Amino acid sequence: MSSHLKFHRAVLGATLAALPTMVCGCASGGTAFRSQVSWYAAASPGLNNSSDQVNQTTGPRALALGNLRFGREPSETRQALAEFFLGERIERGPGLVKPGAIARHRDGLLISDAGLGTLVRWTPAAQALQPALASTDPIRAAAIAACENGDFLVAIPAASAVHRYDARGRLIRSYSLPSEFRPMGAAQIGGEIWVTNAARHVIEVFDSASGSHGRAIGRRGHGPGEFNLPLGIAALAKDHPLAGGGAVVVDAFNARVQVLDSSGRWMHDLGGPGDVTGRFGRPIGAAVGPDGALFVLDAASQRVHAFDGRGNALLAFGRQATDAHSLLLPSGLCVVSSPDLADELPRETGLALRPAYYIWVSEQVDRPGIRAYAWFPEAAGRVAP
Repeated sequence: MSSHLKFHRAVLGATLAALPTMVCGCASGGTAFRSQVSWYAAASPGLNNSSDQVNQTTGPRALALGNLRFGREPSETRQALAEFFLGERIERGPGLVKPGAIARHRDGLLISDAGLGTLVRWTPAAQALQPALASTDPIRAAAIAACENGDFLVAIPAASAVHRYDARGRLIRSYSLPSEFRPMGAAQIGGEIWVTNAARHVIEVFDSASGSHGRAIGRRGHGPGEFNLPLGIAALAKDHPLAGGGAVVVDAFNARVQVLDSSGRWMHDLGGPGDVTGRFGRPIGAAVGPDGALFVLDAASQRVHAFDGRGNALLAFGRQATDAHSLLLPSGLCVVSSPDLADELPRETGLALRPAYYIWVSEQVDRPGIRAYAWFPEAAGRVAP
């Protein structure tokens, strides 16, 4: 049985496992987090879960919420239905096997899973992962990015193309070159699609509407505007102080992130080689918060480094460890403002301030899934006794 057919079979099983209250007699939520939490702030890589320590800090901080879970253990009633429809019992709804690229899209997430061989969609209203594409062809994406009109881009190195899909997952356009094209990241910048090309170490620029190739930005090297294995790319808002309407580009082998304006002109470098906050060993992805904060995923330190809107390093969260809040082989990240998960925050955090937004990080080892971090840009207030 093909991996895609297996996935659709698992989705049917998950649908049965997530039938509403009138069938199972109990509520079944689609989102759950571990009860233990960890704080990260500029004062320390970890604050030992102490709200007293957190309240003494005045800068931004991140709260590790745990691993997003998909589905619940099915009841006997659900098992009976599964046996009737599928001919076998099910263990639980399908989870993620080897999640990679991840992106916010409308009211949920798009996730590339190499183990499932496809893209899946998660929304807070759904109780299970759903197929994101109309096609049944296997796919392994290096990057996913939302477009301004609701379409989304999928960079597929094996296909030497970036595919553009509408909101329903139907292929509507492809961006490609006849040779030397290994797309690793994509973003819509104004009326153009910028694609990081790891084969030529440049950014390829395509017309968004026609798909025609217009120009290349940069060349291979170590100087400003030069790249050595460009990977992730993220668009900047038009009013962003670093380069309004431009982009941030992960320059992996130069251990930095380059900031370009909308014309492709180099503006700033962030990071550089190192193992302290704001420095990278092997950066692979970047995301931008609605307040202009920048988040860079470093696969070497297995942490997310946070910068303010002017490029100043703030803190790093996640860590190389074996506890509940370590990141093991992180592979993608995105920023989401909804759903608001503030009601999911454990009361023992002792804080009243609601998160401004959330950073989601996919990881592939030990607990394959999506890690959730709440972002607090300002000082948090103590919960009233």
